[in-house]
Amino acid sequence: MPLMDRRHLRIGLSGIVIPAGADWGIQEEHARFASNTTARSWNGRPIIQGPRDDHRHVITLSADGTRWGPTLDDVNVRDLVELHSARFEAARIPAGMLSVVLRRPPVPDPSKPWGYAVLAHRDGEKTRIPVTVAGKVVTLLQAQDVDVSVQYRAIRPCVVTDYRPGTTDTRSGTQGWGLTLVDRT
Repeated sequence: MPLMDRRHLRIGLSGIVIPAGADWGIQEEHARFASNTTARSWNGRPIIQGPRDDHRHVITLSADGTRWGPTLDDVNVRDLVELHSARFEAARIPAGMLSVVLRRPPVPDPSKPWGYAVLAHRDGEKTRIPVTVAGKVVTLLQAQDVDVSVQYRAIRPCVVTDYRPGTTDTRSGTQGWGLTLVDRT
């Protein structure tokens, strides 16, 4: 079954089967791939040292106390996977503009009228605004007089850097597992 047709899942991984309901206890944690340090110049101005921030993340997926776990038997370090993230990212459409190009492609979601896990709201309001989605381009049906926040769940191409096959508690009939990925975009 293709990843996009699995409506019951909040998180999806290509090549890894997550049974129905097993994704409810998954923790998805994002951390910066590289860190920077700050030093002072001779005149006291801050100098940021380290690699340029390219928005790459180390992503840790873990679950404890679930009834079923994903199929990690065929997972190896350095495997390439596509993560359909549960974490929402944000983009902004300035007032008067009609569209924005997202950093990453949005997750397909057949439950949304426009077919993707994308939500748009006017600044300071809770009302959703209808949009169209074509690839990574989100377009409003009409220009707004205030900024618009576009929230979307992203598809992230990743590489597996570590996995924890898991622990089992026979008394409660639950198990735990973990998977560490590095975003390639």
